[in-house]
Amino acid sequence: MIKYIEINNITVFKEFKIDFSSGVNLLIGANGTGKTHLLKLLYAVQSAPLKGFFFRDILQKILQVFLPYDDSLKRLIRRASGKIRDGKFSIGIHDEIISIDLININNANQKIQGNWYKEDKSVVYIPVKEMLSNSPGFRSLFKKRDISFEEIYDDIIAWAFLPPLKKLGKEKMNILNLLKKTMGGQIVVKNESFFLKTNIGEIEFHLVAEGMRKISIVMAVNQKWYA
Repeated sequence: MIKYIEINNITVFKEFKIDFSSGVNLLIGANGTGKTHLLKLLYAVQSAPLKGFFFRDILQKILQVFLPYDDSLKRLIRRASGKIRDGKFSIGIHDEIISIDLININNANQKIQGNWYKEDKSVVYIPVKEMLSNSPGFRSLFKKRDISFEEIYDDIIAWAFLPPLKKLGKEKMNILNLLKKTMGGQIVVKNESFFLKTNIGEIEFHLVAEGMRKISIVMAVNQKWYA
C-alpha cells in the first residue's frame, strides 16, 4: 500500500506531501492544482513493467504517461524564473521509501535511493477521455507509429480487451449487476469494436451516449481486474 508521496519541483508542485489512508482516497481541488499529475505519477511508478533495470523502466513509464516534448525529463520540472531546480519525488510503500531524482543540477544523471517494493496487484488508470469507441486498430497503430497519445490510453484499451476473470466474487458480481442495470445491457467485443448489447440488439459504441461509455469502462475493468 502506498502510504504517502512527497513531490518537489515537478510540474505544478513546488513542495507537496500527502498521506494516504488504507481505504478510498478522494482528491479535491481547483483546476490546475495537479490532481491529474499526482495520479499519473503514482500510476507510472506502480505500473512500470520492471523487465530490466527498474529505474530505467520507471523513468520510461513516466515519460510515456506524461509525454513531455522531445521526451525531455527537464520539461517535467516546475516552471519558474531563475536557475534550474532539482526535481524529485519520494513514495512511501509499506515500510520502504523510494526516492527518485528526475533532474539533479549537481549530477547530470538521474538517481534513485531506497529499496523498491512492487505489490502483486493490478493498477488501473481510467482517463477522462473515453477511448473504447476509438479502439479498432488503435493498439497496433500505437505500437508501430510515433503518435502523440499518452500511454494511459493504450493501457486502458489493453485492459478492456482482456478476457473476463473465470470467477468473480460476490462483491464484484453485485457491482457488475448494478452497472448492467444502469446501462440497460452488457458490453460485447467484436473485432476490436465495442458494442452495448441490449434487449433490442447490439449498439456500436459510437452511437452510445458519452456518459454510458464511461460507465462501460468501469464495467470492463470490474470484470477483469484482480486485487
